[in-house]
Amino acid sequence: MAKTVQMPLFPLRLVVFPGELVPLHIFEERYKRLIGEMRVRGEDGRFGIVLVQEGGTAEIGCAVSLERVVREYEDGRLDILVRGREVIAVHEILGDQPYFTARVALLRDLPEAVDEQSVATATALLRRLAEVSQVSAEAAEGAGEVSAYQLATAAGLPAVQRQRLLELRSEKARLQLLAQLLREAIVAAAAATEQRRRIRGNGKLRPLGALSGEENGGA
Repeated sequence: MAKTVQMPLFPLRLVVFPGELVPLHIFEERYKRLIGEMRVRGEDGRFGIVLVQEGGTAEIGCAVSLERVVREYEDGRLDILVRGREVIAVHEILGDQPYFTARVALLRDLPEAVDEQSVATATALLRRLAEVSQVSAEAAEGAGEVSAYQLATAAGLPAVQRQRLLELRSEKARLQLLAQLLREAIVAAAAATEQRRRIRGNGKLRPLGALSGEENGGA
């Protein structure tokens, strides 16, 4: 059974994965207070980041810890780095703080063996995407075990797609979904490249002499 705890929530238009390092700019007073409390708690401090989407906030998010404060401004604003920790399921929103707090369950993945074929497929697709777009395939080149979260981060997937991956409790299922999303991204990137090529081609001016010669039969 998943462990349930009470945790502050920070609704944002982004999705954080476990292990991911994410920069945040803090400017609202209530979240300045939240980060102040996290600094006091140190390594044990956690707050949940949940995606703001149409109709409200997502039920599945990611607990994060404060990695470090990068910059403090004179007016109290902060630039910080947070690191993704556990995936959380929001069970009940509580209203006992200036910022949102909630009762959340800490979720774990299903126990399963590493699916090397799925890893290889997703890795190859990320490399292909890097060839036809501006994303980096660096995550696919490193030594050690590569996760769906790492590959998805490198691919620069939009928040709604990242959320779909975050909601899955199976790494194999995440890799399979990621492969589908990468294939779609490759097709879209290739189409965009072809569209830009056609626009550039149609916009080029031919030499005046060549144009006159063609229109006058070469006379």
